[in-house]
Amino acid sequence: MNESLKRVRASFEAWYAKKYGTEINTTAIERKAKEPDFVLLHDSGVLWIVEIKRLGYKLTDAEFLNAMRYLHSLRKFLDDNPELGRQFPYRRLTFVVDSIERLDEVSISSLENDPNVTRKTWHEVLDSTKRAHKDFLELVESTAGGRTPVAPQTAPHVVAPRREVDDSAQPQFEVSSPDV
Repeated sequence: MNESLKRVRASFEAWYAKKYGTEINTTAIERKAKEPDFVLLHDSGVLWIVEIKRLGYKLTDAEFLNAMRYLHSLRKFLDDNPELGRQFPYRRLTFVVDSIERLDEVSISSLENDPNVTRKTWHEVLDSTKRAHKDFLELVESTAGGRTPVAPQTAPHVVAPRREVDDSAQPQFEVSSPDV
């Protein structure tokens, strides 16, 4: 993981806990036992708060406002710590959620008019992921002269039940390689 992002995460979490008296978690990578409040990611100077909701979920005003407060707090933290802030001059919030029908008109207006706040549905996320992988694979194949640079490994085939063995922990099948 990028060390500067790791430092910003740890510093922001400590600052937030001190300022608001509430601990937050911005990653699930090192803390698998605790679900993150949001995920903090970066890409080319952009620091993203990503609020991820399950497939089919309907975002509420309270959740929207809470995420907006996280964005405000992140901006304040980075502005108050200019050395860190210079590393991430752009701060954005993205909601990954299928429905916003429970949001009131003020929240919807904020979502539609703030250029630093966006929403993606799960179908949009999956589609862009598929396209990115397709583009990546096409690039790899084109730079490898139209061939896949690494030959795929072929799994062994089960051809027949194995002879009786004394060890019951052993699988009871013979395996052969397709190269034979």
